[in-house]
Amino acid sequence: MHQITSFLQRTAVLLFLAVTILLGFPTASLAQATPSQTLTVGSKSIQEGILLGKLMIGALQEKGFKVIDRTDMGKTEDLRKALQSSEIDLYPEYTGTAGLFFPEVDQSVWKDSKSGYETAKRLDEEKNGIIWLTPASADNSWVIAVTQDLANQGISSLPKFATFIHDGGKVILGSLKQLIQRSDGLPAFAEAYQFKLDESQILALDQLKPGESPAAPPKDFNALLTLGSSAQIAGWNMVVLEDPAKVPMVFRPTPITRRDVIAKHGQKIDEALEPLFKSLDMATLIKLNTRVVVEKISPDVVAAAYLKEIKKQ
Repeated sequence: MHQITSFLQRTAVLLFLAVTILLGFPTASLAQATPSQTLTVGSKSIQEGILLGKLMIGALQEKGFKVIDRTDMGKTEDLRKALQSSEIDLYPEYTGTAGLFFPEVDQSVWKDSKSGYETAKRLDEEKNGIIWLTPASADNSWVIAVTQDLANQGISSLPKFATFIHDGGKVILGSLKQLIQRSDGLPAFAEAYQFKLDESQILALDQLKPGESPAAPPKDFNALLTLGSSAQIAGWNMVVLEDPAKVPMVFRPTPITRRDVIAKHGQKIDEALEPLFKSLDMATLIKLNTRVVVEKISPDVVAAAYLKEIKKQ
């Protein structure tokens, strides 16, 4: 009797599978044949990094991936370690930061948009198995911006800014603390354009924390050294000066991942992220950052709205 029951049970299972296949019903729950479509996206603990991470998450979800959100993880070294140990699968990096990874490379390479990206892409894959995907056209490097008052006086470029200082014009420069002494920060601009500011003319500013709005501008200040996409530029209604000498490194936001992730999901990841990052020019990046920092809109909401916007284009 037991043998007959077992035979009937096996027959019933085989008949069920045959009917399921013929009718086109999915059998993943039985065979577990569908490969994992889960990716983990991280980001640095800076406002723009978090926003870029949220944009990547939304774009990947639209392509059918289940995405684990690990944005706001920490510093660059934390993200690199997490990526290489498979704790995360992707995160947004900046081309100029590759100068820290490969100090043996002539630093002038990182000042060129094309060669900086291509060098980072080639060396990171060769040495670390890390893949740099399509970058944004935006360059989030250091810039000097001036108030509308100075801009209205015809100061539109750093050579004109230097001439204004030489002619006795009063300048009070607010600068991110880390850029005041950093060799590729204020000293690099001062050397390239041959101007000098006394300590009394420089105000040290803290970098905005994620979600923090810019405070009121400092009294009497009329110039600012900061990141090109800083919400302070828009929030304080400032004008970025042209930099013909191209003083700082180029920092193009770029999604990076590992070779094994690309081997599994490369085409779908490219389809998700390439059009997104191609759409991120400087004006767009400033606009998105301003929505988060100045207008106090959640990065998740800003990212979702922007993805809908570019989908219509």
